[in-house]
Amino acid sequence: MALNGSTAYPRACQALAAMLARNALNPADITVLFKMYSTSDPPPVDLIRAPQFLGMKFLRYVIESVEKYIQLTLFDPLL
Repeated sequence: MALNGSTAYPRACQALAAMLARNALNPADITVLFKMYSTSDPPPVDLIRAPQFLGMKFLRYVIESVEKYIQLTLFDPLL
């Protein structure tokens, strides 16, 4: 991952490396990435384009997480 600029984003690199090492998704690592990519200055998308993530259904998990976040923040009847 060092060749694609990930060293400029050590937190993202750590989260991605942990998931790749275990070959499994981790909610804590997904949360770190979600928060980083939700900022006004996100890491480059190339960091999460690793083919290994396709086998782990990474994109589906991220989309489901975003949908849940939106439902909790925008459609909460208590707000």
